[in-house]
Amino acid sequence: MAFSASSNRIYRVAVIGTGMIATCAHLPALCDMPEKYEVCAVCDRSVEGAEKAAKQFGIPSWYTDAREMFEREKPEIAVICTPNMFHKPYVMMALEYGCHVLCEKPIAFSYADAVEMYGTAEKNGLLLEACQTLRFSPDRLAAKTLIDRGEVGEIYAARAMYLRRRGIPTWGRFHIKEFSGGGAFIDLGVHMLDSAVWLMGNPTPREVMASFSKRIPFEFAGAEASGAFAGGADSSRFRPEDMDVEEFAIGTVRFENDAMLEFNITWQVNAPSEISLRLMGEKCGIDLPAGKIYRSIDTDNELKITDNTFNERPFYGHRCLIADFYETLSGKKPLFVLPSETLHVSAILELATRSAEEKRAVAFSEIW
Repeated sequence: MAFSASSNRIYRVAVIGTGMIATCAHLPALCDMPEKYEVCAVCDRSVEGAEKAAKQFGIPSWYTDAREMFEREKPEIAVICTPNMFHKPYVMMALEYGCHVLCEKPIAFSYADAVEMYGTAEKNGLLLEACQTLRFSPDRLAAKTLIDRGEVGEIYAARAMYLRRRGIPTWGRFHIKEFSGGGAFIDLGVHMLDSAVWLMGNPTPREVMASFSKRIPFEFAGAEASGAFAGGADSSRFRPEDMDVEEFAIGTVRFENDAMLEFNITWQVNAPSEISLRLMGEKCGIDLPAGKIYRSIDTDNELKITDNTFNERPFYGHRCLIADFYETLSGKKPLFVLPSETLHVSAILELATRSAEEKRAVAFSEIW
């Protein structure tokens, strides 16, 4: 069933999960767009969390049971902000009730799960989009424009780095596999993989070789260092002895077009903090977020980046994504984060995790 757009209307929205990403990113953005969205309810397994979020944002209803919420409130859009392991069941439930869905990253840890989720959405004529908000950073948008103009040529190699010197999330349950599904690679790596796959033209992964580790004793460096730069982080539940996920991931992805992606992702490491993506094309290379363009030895220049709002306002990427989602619902543009791109990212997450566990390269043909 094809998706049917509807313009110039206000959509009823329900948010599932009222932790930091909901209260600092999604709810502020949704409530600031009353001409587009009406947040009719929030849901969280914690009574205190659900009630607190509802009161904070003036939302009329709150629930601890998502199914009851769907049946009573009949939202048209569901925003999934739960711990990672609950993404798929809540996405499937929302689709069952006829909702379009925005889901926090990662949508799924396995290619098969992602295929099932997107297949269900398509069958029901509904939209499903991953919240890959770093795509809205001005450096990535400028790079995409340059690539789409053909000025970079075929990208045959890339390197993605997301290093926190000390930045294990100390709120929620990021550090417990039962809830998170994985550690730094799942939390931070999915952002870098998404950006790389998107900018490289969405090649199909062929094989992944990866290694994960947990070696450095926990050292608290403040909530901001671990990603809670807008506040709202509760560190009371974090106990280092509960951590059973990787803090460090390194590896390579070989794609079907023989392009290569090297990644290095960590929550804490004895090295400088760094977030960077280097793309190497036949005509030029690009370094992000520096915005440097490398051509011949005498013709280096920079991407034209004029709007720095993304870097000045915490979680501004979520605001951009939520506004963009409305444009898709209105029939004005396609989804910004395409299903095929998220499918490939989910495949890489699965391949890398399996590779790290089995200590060998794992091919895409082994999982599909």
